[in-house]
Amino acid sequence: MTIEQIAETGQPGQFALSGTATLPEQTPLTVSAVRRITSQPNNLLFEEAPRYAILDRKTAVVREGRWQAQLSLWGISSQGYYQENWQMTNSNSTDLAQVSPTVDFWATLEPLDLTQSKLKAQPEVLDSARNPLLNFTPNGEPYLKISEPKVVALPSDRAVIPVSSPEHESTTWNGRLTLDNPDSRLTEQPQLPFKDNDNLPLPEESLLR
Repeated sequence: MTIEQIAETGQPGQFALSGTATLPEQTPLTVSAVRRITSQPNNLLFEEAPRYAILDRKTAVVREGRWQAQLSLWGISSQGYYQENWQMTNSNSTDLAQVSPTVDFWATLEPLDLTQSKLKAQPEVLDSARNPLLNFTPNGEPYLKISEPKVVALPSDRAVIPVSSPEHESTTWNGRLTLDNPDSRLTEQPQLPFKDNDNLPLPEESLLR
């Protein structure tokens, strides 16, 4: 398995991944984006946080020896800001933790999928000395994983949609309820749309009697 490309899609926090895999057709792969977060020294408040934050995880299917997936690393907080999921659940986590500047992108053939595939019958697949992609779960189950790091900055403190207050909007009703600041359009002397020189005398027969 390989990860050939990790590219930004143009949408905030979204990445398109693609790669190759010499696996049977329709084999499912788990594609993940993971950021490492460690507590600062002598910081007891953040000790129970996970060592890794899984930002997103999707399933990709092998077709003709290739796979592709799109991951969304950012979400939108209740305040309307782009954030990673661990930032939403720990409001002070950025100050309490050492955050890795890189995100690890993983493509994994899960233990169950590896067991059900024909690969398990191949001795070299389950030989760690011959297969650098081979890993084991804490329970001893084998799985295959390829990892590719990429520097991804944390989302900035920028709102998704600027929120404007109604009282700051410029409308024709501004100042109507404030007696101290009447609308100047209501206090100015209205100007006639014509001049005195524009008046023409009417014939006597045209006057109303």
